[in-house]
Amino acid sequence: MEPFQQAKKWSASLRGGQEKPDSGEIETGSTVKVAYVDQSRDKLEGNHNVFQEVSGGADILNINGIEIQSRAYIGRFNFKGQDQQKMVGSLSQNLAAPGGVANGSVTSASA
Repeated sequence: MEPFQQAKKWSASLRGGQEKPDSGEIETGSTVKVAYVDQSRDKLEGNHNVFQEVSGGADILNINGIEIQSRAYIGRFNFKGQDQQKMVGSLSQNLAAPGGVANGSVTSASA
């Protein structure tokens, strides 16, 4: 991972509450809603295909109260047709990160 990518990941994890600063504190305004996509691959199951990993096998997903067909949702991340049947363990790191496969999709934390 490039230093810039590491810094972005660290910054997002601080703002999302996964990491704590060594000193000082981070204050978030009262109207700010923090949202991020976890870029870690630790939770991905390499023996699942993209469809199984993202949808859990469900044909319909509920994303923030909106129902959408799983394959259409996954297609929004450029996994179309047979690409949804690719095994997660065979994807490059770039494809298995946000914009690619994200298990759990968007995580949000309120301030």
